[in-house]
Amino acid sequence: MKSIKKTAIAISVAALLGTGALGSNLPAAAAPKLDGINEKTAIEQGYLYKPNLSVKHDGITLKLEEVEYDGSTLSILVKREGANLDGTVSPYFSMEDLKENPNNEFIKKNAVPEQDQLKGYILSPKVLVDGEPIKLNSASFSGPQNNFYYVAKGVKAPEKFELTIRAEVTKVSEPFELKVPIELKSKPLVIKPEASKTSGKFSYTVKQLELTPFSTRLILDSQGPVPASAEQSGKYHASKVYYELMDNKGKEINQEEIGFFNKKPETKYHVDQFYYPIDDKTTSITIKPYTYTVNSKDWSIFGAKKGSEGKRTYLKDLQVTIPINR
Repeated sequence: MKSIKKTAIAISVAALLGTGALGSNLPAAAAPKLDGINEKTAIEQGYLYKPNLSVKHDGITLKLEEVEYDGSTLSILVKREGANLDGTVSPYFSMEDLKENPNNEFIKKNAVPEQDQLKGYILSPKVLVDGEPIKLNSASFSGPQNNFYYVAKGVKAPEKFELTIRAEVTKVSEPFELKVPIELKSKPLVIKPEASKTSGKFSYTVKQLELTPFSTRLILDSQGPVPASAEQSGKYHASKVYYELMDNKGKEINQEEIGFFNKKPETKYHVDQFYYPIDDKTTSITIKPYTYTVNSKDWSIFGAKKGSEGKRTYLKDLQVTIPINR
């Protein structure tokens, strides 16, 4: 799968969330944007935590600097002290990884015995909710300089829970554990319209829109062959259907990431996608399905160039507007 990260806001790692608001130390890729909410209010409503917790082992300190949570998206910033390294994420593969993948050149290049690894890199952390592995749709992490960022999307957790971050660090024998209580006092706005549209043999049903200060989440189910235009024939074909969101003022709500697949579209999809947040004055969201025109030989997207993912073919008879009643 190839993916395009939306760059309406400059980012570095995963293009997952909005701008760094609230004087947040999280980068654009990890700091959700709390539209219309100041830092004090965000803390009071349980969206933002600055616990200032730290654990030190063998000269290395990990400090839980910031946690942001809105009931669906969880972002964590951990700062490292005591290591003079370019990043925080371990670049190493274990010798066990190499044993299991003896022909993988990348693993071969980066497999390093533990005794030869540099001290201070953070290995993949374990994130727990009330002592159990966090339930989520997807997660990413990055580690520029002395900062370690973790972002989880589609989190399933109670409104009140204990968050635990467990991490191992290279050349440090004792694991690190950081805990903070989380209590979300303001629930996301969930809309379940069950709105359906049909064109030919293709149809989709909007199951849910979830609106939080951090993101806009769209959940829908589609079925049937994708409608194709005249130009999407011969050596070209229509991609799977994508969904653009537009607010009532005609402003696009940018999708956080768009994935491209080197295969013909399937006839059934469960879509669960995240977009940037909307402001609290938005009264409706229009869903505008569209496709890309794909070269069937090399999977290239017609009209794609630097800064653009390609030409969109809108399926106008499939558009639907969902009212937002707050």
